[in-house]
Amino acid sequence: MAKIKLTKKAKIGLGVLAGLLACALLVTLVILLLNIFKVKTYDVEKLKTTIIQEYDDLYLTEMDHIDVLDAFGFAKSDVEDSIFLKSLQMDSEGNDITENLNYVIVINTEDYQYYYDIFESHVDSTVRYTEDKKLYKLYNKAILKCDKNYVYLIISSSAKDIEKTINE
Repeated sequence: MAKIKLTKKAKIGLGVLAGLLACALLVTLVILLLNIFKVKTYDVEKLKTTIIQEYDDLYLTEMDHIDVLDAFGFAKSDVEDSIFLKSLQMDSEGNDITENLNYVIVINTEDYQYYYDIFESHVDSTVRYTEDKKLYKLYNKAILKCDKNYVYLIISSSAKDIEKTINE
C-alpha cells in the first residue's frame, strides 16, 4: 500500500475541515439534548378558542366548577393552566338538548400522573359499567395521554381530529 504525502497547505485545510465538522457535530448534539429535555406545555387560551371555533358543530363550552367536580371529582381551581370543554346545546327555552357527549380537557401540570389516573379511572369505569352501547363505543375510543408536564383527555367522535389540532 502506497502512502499519500500531503502538502503543508493540504494538512492545514484538512485540520480546518475536521475542526468545522467537530463544531457542527457539537452544536447538533446540544440542540438534540435540549429538545429531549424540553418540557412541553400548551397555550390553553389559544387552544380553547381554536377548538371551540374549529369544532363548532360539537357545541363545546367551558365547564364550570360544578361540572368538573361532578364528572371527575376534583376542583377546577386546583389546575389553573387548563381548559375543560364539554358539549352543551340549549334550545330557545334554555333546556339542555345536547345529543352527543364530548369532553376536551388539557391540563398543564407537573402533577400530570395524578390527573392521568383520575381520567383513566373515569374512562375505565364508564367502559366497564355502562349499558349504553353508544356511550361504551365513545369512551372505548377516548384519547388519554400525558407527558412530563401535561395531560389531556378527549372523549368525542372527532377525538383523532381534535388531538391533531391540540398538537399542531
